Amino acid sequence: MKNIARGIPKVAVSLSSTYITNRQILGGILKFIKLNSPWDGAFITGRSDDPALETILNEKTKGLITDELTPEVKALVEKYNIATVTVLLEDSAPTTIGTIACDSTSLGKIAAEHFVKSGFKHFAYVEDLARTYWSMPRYEGFKSTLESEGFTCSFYRSLKSTANRPKDDHSRLARWLEALPKPCAVFAANDVRARHIIEVCRTKNITVPGQIAVMGVDNDESLCETAMPAITSIEWNTLDCGYRAAEFLDKVIRTGRRPDTQQRFMYSGYRLVVRASSLMNATGDPLVEECREYLAASLDKKLTTNSISEAMNISRRTLERRFYLGAGHTLRTEIQMMRMTLAKQLLEETDFRLEDIAFKCGFYDVSHMRQTFARFGARLSAKKQRLKP
Repeated sequence: MKNIARGIPKVAVSLSSTYITNRQILGGILKFIKLNSPWDGAFITGRSDDPALETILNEKTKGLITDELTPEVKALVEKYNIATVTVLLEDSAPTTIGTIACDSTSLGKIAAEHFVKSGFKHFAYVEDLARTYWSMPRYEGFKSTLESEGFTCSFYRSLKSTANRPKDDHSRLARWLEALPKPCAVFAANDVRARHIIEVCRTKNITVPGQIAVMGVDNDESLCETAMPAITSIEWNTLDCGYRAAEFLDKVIRTGRRPDTQQRFMYSGYRLVVRASSLMNATGDPLVEECREYLAASLDKKLTTNSISEAMNISRRTLERRFYLGAGHTLRTEIQMMRMTLAKQLLEETDFRLEDIAFKCGFYDVSHMRQTFARFGARLSAKKQRLKP
């Protein structure tokens, strides 16, 4: 009986699934394996029941893709001459043939160009809480692009490691955000930091995006879509990067020829996913922005001026007057516009039934939703044409 495993290389992949970029890189690796060459793979993703990486490396291991290089791992890859590709590491092993890295500078440019185009005049950057090495290039790209347009950029430097760093940082960040000129466009090092900014703003009654507009990086939908408001974020082309790195490693293993210099696989931001947190709709009136936040969280409910004013503890007449003066249109128009915006997103990004979309957006039925789009003359892309009767 033939040994079907003969000729299939043993490769170890160790990537912490805590980070969405790693999960996407892993997805690219798995896609390569599925479509091309099978690997006898050992996958470590940071689960509590995963074995330690050093316990699975041996003389049969031909390749390794990893985001951790402990002294023990380094010693083993050198001992067994394992072709290694590192992920987001400044350090390398003696047998490292390639590295996966992020083009952080380009992200800053994407963020700055979007904010400037949106009409903002004040800008700031918030560093990653852990002060990770890739955080500063994002700031430099953001700052240099703004300076080329004649703007300046405030910078929030995270605290160095302390026993109470998260708690201390929260208070310090709150004071810094309060002192920024408003409205201000804030670029956060990643989605985790962007969500943290929104949470801090809520504790200080700073409206988002009215007074502080926020953008993150990674487009981690579990973080972005569940925030209030939803977070605008830059999405990476990490899937393609993981595929190309796996393809390269496979070729080295099968040919036995290693490159003279390390191959560098760069992934960069390729798509800006705009959500409510970065929209330039600041009115200068905190009441209007607070009202918008309430509406965004209540679109699936029956909304009337009376119910909204009661929820906000303000008279109906005052709410209507201040909203019109601040936004330039009536509260009723704002509700319809927000419902159409959400409906467009659901039509574009999901396969929900029209009845379900109408319900989620607060329309009476599909007919009411169609009539609203027609009344406002809203344009529909090809994927949204199904809304037409």
